[in-house]
Amino acid sequence: MCMHAVFFNPPLPNGNTTGIGVVVRDEDGVIVAMISGTMGHINPRANELWSFMLGFQLAFKLRRRRIELETEAAEALREWDDWRWFVDPRHTSLVPQLNRRVRLGRLVLRKRTVDASQNALARYLAEDGAATRFAPVRIYEPFGRVSELWHLDMGLGLVAGNFMVVDEEDYEAQQAQLQQQQEWMMNEAEEAEAEGGNSAGSVAGGNGGHAASRTSTSS
Repeated sequence: MCMHAVFFNPPLPNGNTTGIGVVVRDEDGVIVAMISGTMGHINPRANELWSFMLGFQLAFKLRRRRIELETEAAEALREWDDWRWFVDPRHTSLVPQLNRRVRLGRLVLRKRTVDASQNALARYLAEDGAATRFAPVRIYEPFGRVSELWHLDMGLGLVAGNFMVVDEEDYEAQQAQLQQQQEWMMNEAEEAEAEGGNSAGSVAGGNGGHAASRTSTSS
């Protein structure tokens, strides 16, 4: 299971500051699912730890119990391993929740760091998720540039929270509904503006008529 987390300061044009990418493979190294998206506005280390958490959630959903976790986030792994001695107070609950996941899931877990060349797909998913999405999205079919990376296989080598992970179909449906609502609101605003213009024109026309009548009377 490969994962990557990115952090942007200043934020991207869409307002996102974080992105995560997760790639889950089977025993033969074949990709079975991915996650791409954003965690909103959280600090960089918490973002890395959340990438682990969402990776575990997806693995559990796929009924995977033997997990090899691969990441470039060496410091996040070190903090997880050293949790008995120190946990960053900015995310005190995350590491205990990770440990609880491993224990209750009876996982056979191996953790190791990789370099960027071994983590290309997870990197792309994190960057693309930050730029194009507003939630973490589970993906079961390749799309766009991901399709090329998926087939090239370049990436080899339930917890309480405020974040909701959605399947790709649900996410697209939500975005379509949001766009429809925005278009409806824009149409309503344009109609209201047009009606206001017509009313102003009628009043102006009426005033012009009264003025003409007064001029005729005076004559």
